[in-house]
This record gives sequence, C-alpha cells and structure tokens, in this order.
Amino acid sequence: MKKLIFGLFALTLLAFSFSVEAGQNLRQKDDGSAAWVREGVDGVEVERVVGAVYLNVLLEDVSTASTVSVAIPLTDSKVSFIQSTIFGDLASAAASIDFYIGTSAGAIVGTEVTNTTSRMSIAASGTTGDVDTFTPSSSNTIEKNQILFIHTDGGSTNDVDAQFTITVVPR
Repeated sequence: MKKLIFGLFALTLLAFSFSVEAGQNLRQKDDGSAAWVREGVDGVEVERVVGAVYLNVLLEDVSTASTVSVAIPLTDSKVSFIQSTIFGDLASAAASIDFYIGTSAGAIVGTEVTNTTSRMSIAASGTTGDVDTFTPSSSNTIEKNQILFIHTDGGSTNDVDAQFTITVVPR
C-alpha cells in the first residue's frame, strides 16, 4: 500500500510539474486584440497575434504603372486573402496587379505571391465599388518587418484609385 501511495504522489507531482511549464501566455492588448506571448531564445518577448490581421492600402491610379508597399506587423504569418475595390470606371483593358514580398522599400526585390493565375486582374469593365479577390496559394509566407509590394502594370485607362485589404493570418 505504501508503494501505491508513493507512486500516486510521484505521479501527481510529475503531472503538476508539466502543467506549470506552459511556455506561452495569452495576453489581452490595449487595442482589444490578443496575442500569445513567450520568451524568445535571447530573452526578448515574442508575440504571436491570435486570429487574422487586416491591412489596408490605397493604390492611386491603377492605370499608371506604379507600386505601393505595406509593412507586415506579424511574425510567422502568411498572406491568406486580398480584396480590392475601385473608385471609378476602368476602360480599354484590365488592370493587372502583382504582389511581391521583400525586405527593402527601395525597389521591388523579392518573391512573387502567386496562385493559379499568378496575378490579380481588375476587369476593364470595372465600375465604382466593384470588388475583386485574390487568394494566394504559394510563396505567401511573410515575417515581421517584411514588405508586401502591390504593383500595377498600368494597362488600363482612366485615373481610378483602388483600395486593397490584405488578410494576414498566423501560420
């Protein structure tokens, strides 16, 4: 009986020692979001956001070849969905939009974010309020402080702005 009691005591002690070593804590942030927080290798806190983060960026005049960029605020994440809406009527040809992940804001240097069609297309017959979508399937992993570039080839006509909403989720 003593061995049984000692064995149960040892097992209970062992179970409590494992449950104390969780490694991560859930922290509520001031902005209402939540993040898993753990201590990194170098003693610095590492945060992982719970759920998706939505980033918005305006691309002025999709009919002129240009690029805008947005910095990514999350570690160990991926671009899961991109939506655009236009503020005007396009004509003649579709606006082709490419997405790249890079580390320098000076130029488009990086990996193209792709899916089966390789680029987003805003239809030539697009009118104010039209929503177009792009779902990346490869080359879409991204880290904190990397940059997502949004590039238009300028193939359409009319001075039309587009608002992009980028959904970034933890991997």
